[in-house]
Amino acid sequence: TVSLLVTDNSGNATESTAVQITVVDNVEPEALTQDIVIELDASGNASITPEEIDNGSIDACGVASLALNQTAFDCSHVGVNTVTLTVTDVNGNTSTKDATVTVEDNIAPVVQTQNITIEVVNGTAVITPQDVDNGSSDACAFDLSLDEDTFDCGDLGDNTVTLTATDVNGNSSSATATVTVIGEVPEVTISPSELPELCQGAFIILTANVDNSIDMSQGVSYLWDTGETTQSIEVNENRIYYLTVTSNNSACSADFEYEVVGYDAGDLLSAYTILATKKVELKDSNTVETGGVGVTDTNKEIKFKKGSRIEEFAQASEVEVDNSSFVGQSILEPAGAEIPEFLYNNLS
Repeated sequence: TVSLLVTDNSGNATESTAVQITVVDNVEPEALTQDIVIELDASGNASITPEEIDNGSIDACGVASLALNQTAFDCSHVGVNTVTLTVTDVNGNTSTKDATVTVEDNIAPVVQTQNITIEVVNGTAVITPQDVDNGSSDACAFDLSLDEDTFDCGDLGDNTVTLTATDVNGNSSSATATVTVIGEVPEVTISPSELPELCQGAFIILTANVDNSIDMSQGVSYLWDTGETTQSIEVNENRIYYLTVTSNNSACSADFEYEVVGYDAGDLLSAYTILATKKVELKDSNTVETGGVGVTDTNKEIKFKKGSRIEEFAQASEVEVDNSSFVGQSILEPAGAEIPEFLYNNLS
């Protein structure tokens, strides 16, 4: 409230009735802002205050308060965000201004692994990152990957794999784990048979014997270098024989070999169908379809006449074959087989 006092040149004064004057502040504050960069913490959160955005906002009468429309941020805000700073002066005048808040996630995931054991079946075993993962974590979403996830019979034993976690913001970390691969691998010994008896053929038998614990409900498969797929084969020459045995459960294979030495068909009793010490003579279309004909004594002979036919071989110091007869092979030396002792029944 104010009064007006008027005084003339003679000193006379008059005072007016008091009047009320109202002072008004209608000037808005000047809002000043700055852009900032913030990082999420390990929990995936970050917060700011108006003072961090304020860049010296002013008002002639004084700033009463600062306020932001957003102060909390999480993984969903990674990147550029616009916030608004509101400045209020002491007389209630306000003004606003925008600023940029760039949110960064620079914290890599925490990777935890566990060792596992897997079994090869039908030749392979496959794992997923989740099989090796043991509770890996990150505040933001993340994916898991493995540097190796498929194993076969060549990987039996311990294998080191690397599990990598990569979050949605490109941060990654890794840890290793041991994958122990197991599978049935046959263990086999190859054994030769006893030499067969007379007339059983000029061969010996090799048999593959499975030594270790194989699930025989599934069994094993055999493949000899002769092309045969049986457990036993007949062989008739000196050399190394190779065998691959495969578990039908795991499809894992192992290779084996056996060397036959000292084999001579002429020395095998089993190679002969007819064997004599002095002489053999066949005629009138006699035929020996399997096995050989032999004479063991030196300077003795075999004669084939009148359409006789020997499909395999004849062995003696001399072998005579007329034009109507046939011998698969003539070996001009005494037969090396030893004629066994004959036992007689003396009972009448």
